[in-house]
Amino acid sequence: MGVGEALARTLNPIPRPTTSRARPRFLPAQEARMPAPTDGLSEERRKEVFAALVAAQDRGVPVAPSRWEIAVRYGLTAADVARIEQEGMDNDWPPL
Repeated sequence: MGVGEALARTLNPIPRPTTSRARPRFLPAQEARMPAPTDGLSEERRKEVFAALVAAQDRGVPVAPSRWEIAVRYGLTAADVARIEQEGMDNDWPPL
């Protein structure tokens, strides 16, 4: 090991991942305290999102792309739309 390598190991002894794909990790207790972005939406607005999602899927748009389409339209994430979708199905919201 050369002097440069030894100095580099001294200054940065822990190897770091070379990709930027690492996601932040949260403890379950931290996740439980974070409100879902859809919590701030009124039930009327969530029903509107659900109806738009059902309409997109009725037009033949596959599930994942329809979630993205509606997410973009309403300023939500696809995960938010999936939660609204599940809530709508659980509660038999129209247009089911």
